[in-house]
Amino acid sequence: MATPALLRRLGAVVLCLALAGLHAACSPAGPPKPAPLTLRTADGAAVTAVLHAPDPRAARERPPSLLLVPGPGRDHGVWEGFAAAAAARGYLCAVVDPRGPGVPDRAAGKGGPERGHPALADLAAAREALVAAGADPENLAVAGEEFGTTLALLYALAEPAVQAVVGVSPVLEMGGLDAERVVRDLKDCPALFVAAENDGLGAAAARALKAAAPVFSEVRLYRGTASGADLFAAHPQAMGEVFTWLEGILHAD
Repeated sequence: MATPALLRRLGAVVLCLALAGLHAACSPAGPPKPAPLTLRTADGAAVTAVLHAPDPRAARERPPSLLLVPGPGRDHGVWEGFAAAAAARGYLCAVVDPRGPGVPDRAAGKGGPERGHPALADLAAAREALVAAGADPENLAVAGEEFGTTLALLYALAEPAVQAVVGVSPVLEMGGLDAERVVRDLKDCPALFVAAENDGLGAAAARALKAAAPVFSEVRLYRGTASGADLFAAHPQAMGEVFTWLEGILHAD
């Protein structure tokens, strides 16, 4: 027969277990971990992407989304800090590793920008992944570094859901694509160009693209020589300024 003392001990154990279970059930799970994806594009290619989701406790039902594009020879890792910060602010982000700057048959020469660049299919597949994950299908911004800026601009021409473009350390010409020619065709899509003051090519390209853009556009320059997404590590305030700029567009009712 169980003694009163033993029953009290058993009761205390049961109570502790119940409280522990309640604590686990009520404790916040925190934001989801980045999710690596292999995407199949419309032209049959397989590309790598990483999805960064916002904390479900604070996210909107259909959050705005960001598509982030690394420059040539770099991968999704360069945008990791930016994507994590964006997810913390309620954005659903995908960082995609696109195909490189080469254009088949150099078709972008005198005939204008190459609207069929294979990397555009990579960005389209990443957007589909964002929508499948719950993003607002009509509330998307694309940010690219270096040649990724040109791809972001090209995708904005092809996809009406793109509401804004951010270019970090842009380049004017690569792989037969002329970024100034591309930006002149933008419609209803504001653009922000960011570079370091002593990154001569990036700063000059940022100014040239702003001058060529027929839409609202801005240039933000920061001290130093940091290039591409590395600029945000050198100037953390630049990241916050980009988010503030985007929020005026993507969070508008």
